[in-house]
Amino acid sequence: MTAFGIASAIKGGVPSSGDIVQITEDNDPNDVIGRPTGYVDAATLYDSRVSCDELGAECGASIEIWADAAAAQARMDYIQGILASTTALGTEYDYIRGNAIVRVTGELKPSQAAEYASAIDAHLGAAAG
Repeated sequence: MTAFGIASAIKGGVPSSGDIVQITEDNDPNDVIGRPTGYVDAATLYDSRVSCDELGAECGASIEIWADAAAAQARMDYIQGILASTTALGTEYDYIRGNAIVRVTGELKPSQAAEYASAIDAHLGAAAG
């Protein structure tokens, strides 16, 4: 399972999604790809309903692949903790499946984000629990 592969599958289920950009050590806005405590693979999926200035979930969705499920869960908990502490940073919809996190911009309405949830479930299965 690659970030680009997941993004491609999601793109098939979300009509407003478009270009996919593979994140590398040269364009990673978080500067963590490939680092000891960073994700091992990532991609950004653009959505025509939002605009953005830099690669990441703000553009539509970002897909992060972590070394294992525990690292992915720790990352998601960290992101949600930061977002819960202040409204200035906005919101996002986060979906975790195994060692993959799909982060969808909070600029989308819940009904629009549901398109991503359906596409994620179709490709990666429904969330456990």
